[in-house]
Amino acid sequence: MTLYSHRRLPLDPAKVDKDFECLVKELGLSEEKQQEMHDYSMEKKMSLLVSQHCLQTEDASHFIGFLKNLQQSFVIDSNTIRQLQDLVISLRTQNFSYLESFLSASGLKLLTELLNQCHQQYTLEQPALFFLYALRALLNSPNGRAAVLHDEQHVLVSIARAVDFRDFKCKTGNTLLVFSLHFFTFSLILTHKSIVLSSDKLLFSSNNPRGHCNEDLI
Repeated sequence: MTLYSHRRLPLDPAKVDKDFECLVKELGLSEEKQQEMHDYSMEKKMSLLVSQHCLQTEDASHFIGFLKNLQQSFVIDSNTIRQLQDLVISLRTQNFSYLESFLSASGLKLLTELLNQCHQQYTLEQPALFFLYALRALLNSPNGRAAVLHDEQHVLVSIARAVDFRDFKCKTGNTLLVFSLHFFTFSLILTHKSIVLSSDKLLFSSNNPRGHCNEDLI
């Protein structure tokens, strides 16, 4: 869709409709939402095509590389948090093909393993929250849900373990508890399946460290 990088270039309405139809299919939306988008004005269709062209300049391999490096070093600083925020935004806004490339490069496995690493230290509630945000973004797409269903035991157990946070007084910890509980229920509803969890995966541990948490939720 290189033509849409120049909004002033006159385009054939028939071509706009054809390309917009491809865009709608790529987004993997419900039939009701697709019908609603088909009724958009020509100007709004053009605007969405231009926006999508800008998004397609991004490459999922960048975030795959970032997650692999993070898995090795697990250094959490302001730059890490910023990139995690960008990852969540990309997974929320990119099209079907982008998500498919992320998943085919083991993106779901990386997110799950990184979330599991967060359970090992009570100061990692903040990155854990962003990994959960990323997983939720994947569940909003058909191919993301299919990937979770394919490996639901590992993914849903990892989400459930996020309930076992370390600092009840921490702002991020409180947000993590509420979000993980809601998200775990949401995940089960979306997958339409039950999962058997051993009690030690869900119970709060009485011997968890309760260190003071100074980080602010971003």
